[in-house]
Amino acid sequence: MTELIVNNSRKRFISTALVVVILPVLYFCILWVFVGSTPLRWDAGWYRNIAENGYRFNGDIWTQNSVAFLPGASMFLWLIRIVFQLNYEHAQILSSIITYAIGSVCFLIYLEGKMRVEAAGMTIIFLTFSPFGIYLFNGYSESLFYCIVGAFIVFLEKRKFIICSLLVGFGIITRPHGIILLPILWAWWAYPLISRGSRALNICRSLLSSMFHGLPLMLLALMIPMALTVYYYVFFGDSLIYANALTAWHGSKSSLPFFFERLFDWGSAPISKTHLIKRMDNYLNYSVEPVKLACTLFLINCITLIIFSKKLIKNNLSILFSFQLGIIFFSILTGSFPNFGRHTIFLFPMAIVAALLLNDLYSWCIAGNFSNKINSAGGIAVFVLIVSVFLLSFSLFVQYGLMQLNGIWVS
Repeated sequence: MTELIVNNSRKRFISTALVVVILPVLYFCILWVFVGSTPLRWDAGWYRNIAENGYRFNGDIWTQNSVAFLPGASMFLWLIRIVFQLNYEHAQILSSIITYAIGSVCFLIYLEGKMRVEAAGMTIIFLTFSPFGIYLFNGYSESLFYCIVGAFIVFLEKRKFIICSLLVGFGIITRPHGIILLPILWAWWAYPLISRGSRALNICRSLLSSMFHGLPLMLLALMIPMALTVYYYVFFGDSLIYANALTAWHGSKSSLPFFFERLFDWGSAPISKTHLIKRMDNYLNYSVEPVKLACTLFLINCITLIIFSKKLIKNNLSILFSFQLGIIFFSILTGSFPNFGRHTIFLFPMAIVAALLLNDLYSWCIAGNFSNKINSAGGIAVFVLIVSVFLLSFSLFVQYGLMQLNGIWVS
């Protein structure tokens, strides 16, 4: 009997994993075929150029340079090209698909123990088909970072700290958001070592002791980023050239006032249709300006995380909750609001909460709680709300995806 249950559970996991991997990739391919041109637009070209030719810097920090991009995604692209003997464009598409698939399976493994595997799969579907989900497939570094975060969470829960340290190091040289993983790693290392006594002195002593014992782990995590700063200094004379080039590129728009300006200014002109193919014109008349939507989604996700924080922790999602908090603080502190859509794609409390609510609805149905009219009406209302939000999100995913694949900058 136990073996039958295990086999059934394994089959449900495999079938869910296949759906969450194949469905989004298939839909991306449909969008790609519809557009009829290479999907590797905008920053994808910079990552590919670094993989092909290495870094190039003309000495002028105020012009657009490849040093404004971290090397992690380009390194992985180079590896995929060598292993599969493909040209760089095909290798870049394949690298996005591979990293998305691995990341999705990792998140599914982590979420499976906290909710039904089908609900866990819905979390990934909600995340993938979010308005800016196209960045998980179009050759950007988001797909690789998605994979790194998923693997980090799985191994951290298993307390495989050395593997997590290496993932943190590679995450930092893939996207700047990788620095968020460092305090999470230390917190999970230190927590069991901290005294639970009532005396504040004992707690402080154990905290300092855990910090000291965790120092080799932190140094291991920072080994790869430190090697990168040495490389920058040797070849460009500036160990922080990435940060300086990125700041110069975005200029004064990377500020909190810019965030509120775009959040509340909904009366400006509609998004430009420059370089759009003709058959999309009517469809895109209904588009929401991406930067405004990105700022609005950021605010809604922050509120969702606060309201449902107790539910997330109660469902043993503490690691993911900590990561979401880190994304919020990192986004506020660093700004870069012109690219807010792609930068906050990893802020997805709405997706997690929606899946948890669907999981609860299923449990209520099994328990027969919907025999009560009030429970029935509330359950139906929640279900309709979740489906409506998902359909709206999916519609924007299609619109922004088509725009980005046609060479239009989308947040």
